[in-house]
Amino acid sequence: MAGDDVIVGALDGTVYAVETDSGDTQWEYDTGPGPLWSSPAVHDGVALVGGDDGTLHALGADTGEPLWRVTAGGPIHSSPTIRDGTAYVGCNDGTVRAYDATTGAARWRWDAPSRVCAVPAVADGTVVAAAWHGTVAALDADDGTERWTVDRDGVVAASPTVSGDTVVVGDSTGRVAALALADGSERWSVDAGRTVIASPAVADGVVYVPAGNTEADFTPVNGPGPLLALDADDGTEQWRVGTPDDGVGPHAWGSPVVADGTVCLGTDGADRFFAFDAADGTERWTVPETPTFAWSAPAVVDGVVYVNNRYDGTVAFRDPA
Repeated sequence: MAGDDVIVGALDGTVYAVETDSGDTQWEYDTGPGPLWSSPAVHDGVALVGGDDGTLHALGADTGEPLWRVTAGGPIHSSPTIRDGTAYVGCNDGTVRAYDATTGAARWRWDAPSRVCAVPAVADGTVVAAAWHGTVAALDADDGTERWTVDRDGVVAASPTVSGDTVVVGDSTGRVAALALADGSERWSVDAGRTVIASPAVADGVVYVPAGNTEADFTPVNGPGPLLALDADDGTEQWRVGTPDDGVGPHAWGSPVVADGTVCLGTDGADRFFAFDAADGTERWTVPETPTFAWSAPAVVDGVVYVNNRYDGTVAFRDPA
């Protein structure tokens, strides 16, 4: 979001700014060949988006005017993260790169053991990055110095989530783990029952994590996966919607968002958007017959949910609660 606009990237390689009240396009910017696989990051009037050709574009959020661009070492399939004037981005060449958010000047790079599709998380001067083949690393936000690394058993496609002094991360084996931000030691681990592709959301001491309908090698499985709510302190299950064979919707690629006591979740192919009570998992509402092929998390602003549908554009609807 930027003021009254929603800024989204599309498979045609174009960044669009859409006015929230009318849905009218305010500006658009062509990033060049290749699709845009991740959401733009917006901070201090600058929108950053990474392209499939490895270019990171900085645009004026109000106008779409290009401010700067740099070429990273490989396709960028993760959203940038902007903190304290620095943009952090994961690349498919197996690097995490830090750039000055105002000028695009390179600050540092970290060489991962495999490609980085997950969005870097930044908290307390630490960048937490996850590489595809299971390495989770904590890096110094100022210079990229490696503080610790741990290796998970499966693919880590989901971005780590930092809450307080804890890092929550899921992997393709279906494990959801809480790691200490200070040293990477495991505090608890829970089997979600299916692959975890979407990043967990943490709110009010609860971790919300959807499990997809694939096995550890991403082989499709008939039937949707569950949505779990776990105690952030010890991983105790608070509630679960669905089972591994009867869940909330086929692929949960996009992360859930918790707003005003409601967990909002889009899916890929379920033809419904879901909203659940954050306290007990009761279904509050759904939007049926909506082609929500949602690969990114929804945005919730002033009681309105915005979903980036990867095929048909942005969908917006008001939370009736």
